[in-house]
Amino acid sequence: MLAAFVKSWWGYLLLVPQVIRAIPGGSTTSTLKRAALLPLGWAAFGLLNAIHWLGFLFDEILFPGYRKVRIAAPIEIVGVPRSGTTFLQRALATEPKFTTLTLFECVLAPSITERYVWFGLGRLFSRVFGRLVSAGRFRVDRMEAIHPIGLDEPEEDFILLLWVHACFLAVVPLPAEDRYWRLARFDQLEPARSRQIVFDFYERCLQRHLFYHGKDRRLLSKNPSFTPMLRSLRERFPDATMVGCVRAPVKTVPSQLSSLLPAFEMLGNGEIPRPFQRRMIDALVHYYAELAQFASEDDIKIVEMERLSSELESVVAEIFDHAAHRPSETFQAKLAALGSGGRNYQSAHRYSLPDFDLTEAEIGRSFSGVWPLSLAPVAVRDV
Repeated sequence: MLAAFVKSWWGYLLLVPQVIRAIPGGSTTSTLKRAALLPLGWAAFGLLNAIHWLGFLFDEILFPGYRKVRIAAPIEIVGVPRSGTTFLQRALATEPKFTTLTLFECVLAPSITERYVWFGLGRLFSRVFGRLVSAGRFRVDRMEAIHPIGLDEPEEDFILLLWVHACFLAVVPLPAEDRYWRLARFDQLEPARSRQIVFDFYERCLQRHLFYHGKDRRLLSKNPSFTPMLRSLRERFPDATMVGCVRAPVKTVPSQLSSLLPAFEMLGNGEIPRPFQRRMIDALVHYYAELAQFASEDDIKIVEMERLSSELESVVAEIFDHAAHRPSETFQAKLAALGSGGRNYQSAHRYSLPDFDLTEAEIGRSFSGVWPLSLAPVAVRDV
């Protein structure tokens, strides 16, 4: 963890020039807005980082046994963004034998010590804390339709990598920084030593989670942003069950750009700049290419999004068969209810390619080498 500590704080210092470079541009109003928000975000990030590393230190003193926890046969949901990964994670998370991280644990309590403090206070002041948790769902209207957010909801645990500056989300506030765009090609462009530090840190965080929630439970993880890290993920967890969710690019691209639009508006941009769109499309092309190449070399279950809404129970049965998992009886009843709801579900999230001055022909050309997804053992062109 010492190497991760150094990487964390060195990266935090490097954020200073990155934040300064990200402030100017656009109108005076948007520049002033970023001048207020970005330094404030930098300071809040530093405060949280300090608290977390203090928590990690106390973990080493109070709970050294967490290091012996084995992460046995985790289930890793990867794929392309906006392809039903959240729905699948939350469906599988109802299985009592599984455990998955929440947004609260990723952002506010990654250490065992912090969990005991926060959840202990929650039990002590249950009424007050219960209201805080409800408020913590911060159901923003725009985001509710795109990706329901709640502090106590299952979430992508790659958010843990924020604390070692290896989280792809950083491209939104810092879109001109190549350092974060390279994460979209993690296995190819990230130095070997850095990859090791990142996954050492990630594994320790997962061990802490299992130590707190139950060493005998099976870890469920959902991270589309791990798709460019598939080889590193397989090397670290060789017995993991991989599930890759996919969707046609003509739907994925506008959905992904639309999901980022509220953040751009909050930072003072009325729209997503064309250069950012191009880089995001290039990153998504690489996601599809990696899935196809990895699937030709490895045992990964590919699931098309349409099947999640129409055949959820069948898909889950296939995943459990792939994972050699016998579900509990309580899960079977919950799954039946979820499957029924999924068949009647209509998303309130509205988007289209013309919203971003894109056409189906343009997307077709960009993804011609990777879609339809070829699972044959053939070389996929680098994009």
